[in-house]
Amino acid sequence: MTRDQFEKYLQGKCNKEESAAIECFLEENDSDLDEFLSSNDWDLTSDLRYAEEDKLKVQVISRIDSQRKSNKRSLVMTSAAIAATVLLAIGIVVRLQKEKEPTLPLAQEKSPKAESTTMPVGNLFYINSSNDDMEIYCSDSSRILLAKGSEIRFAEDFASLKERKIELKGKATFEVRKDKNRPFRVFSDKLITTALGTTFIVDEIYGKSTRVQLIKGKIDIIDRDLKSEKPIQKLFEKSGEIVVDHLQQKIVSEVKTVNNEYDREGFYKQERRRLIIKNIPIKDLLNILQHNFNIKLKTTSYLAPNFYFSGTFKDTPDAYVDIIKEINYLHKTDIVALKN
Repeated sequence: MTRDQFEKYLQGKCNKEESAAIECFLEENDSDLDEFLSSNDWDLTSDLRYAEEDKLKVQVISRIDSQRKSNKRSLVMTSAAIAATVLLAIGIVVRLQKEKEPTLPLAQEKSPKAESTTMPVGNLFYINSSNDDMEIYCSDSSRILLAKGSEIRFAEDFASLKERKIELKGKATFEVRKDKNRPFRVFSDKLITTALGTTFIVDEIYGKSTRVQLIKGKIDIIDRDLKSEKPIQKLFEKSGEIVVDHLQQKIVSEVKTVNNEYDREGFYKQERRRLIIKNIPIKDLLNILQHNFNIKLKTTSYLAPNFYFSGTFKDTPDAYVDIIKEINYLHKTDIVALKN
């Protein structure tokens, strides 16, 4: 046996046949292992710690004593020789452990479609039974203020997920950290509110409605009902609030607050069988009409951001007809309504 073969054996690189041959050679020839590795190599193992070290050491000393008593050829056991024998025992243990480990078939190991061994992500669940808001931080440092009597659930770590999904029952305020690759989505009773770097409130405590209040940034809001893909608000900017009645499947209130000297404070309200509109941007108003009346609106006209609309109309199934007629007259547009 050569030194290279012995080193290969200790490194666990031999196949079963080679390992068996080397072990047989060592048993039959009772070789001094110092000849296979230099003293420098043994010195590197002087501080090595491993499982069952004491047990193996007892076995080595027992073997030495038995050799002396049987009057076999003299063996000078230096510290290097003891280390060599112990290291040999370690190599055997490691090799046996590797053989016990389950391995995939060769075809599966080479397959690029092998399933990931990523550990599943656990969930965190909070219930606020106190009279004060509960402050909670997500793994991405997003901050949540959970209101009294509310519940929330989300993943313990978002790092391996494609989205930051939050399940809410009740009311909470969210201060979201920006992450363009991992959208932050709040799943309340009937709505999904998506944000990227923003602050907003979702409140579903009162009745069968959900109130979403945007404090700063941008959000979009869609209906969770899979049978209806109508957007509530595909883009809600700056600040304001929306109230959605789930029984009617309508936006019953939308308020636009003033952010600077160029903005106008406005609102859309459904109350006392009337639709009251005040200083609502045309684009936002058209979005409300499409959702509430289940229609599609088309136009070839340019709708400028500073196009606003005000008016009061009877809350009838065809109220959108009169509203669109007024918009076209005032802003010289050609908006056409089509039933879905």
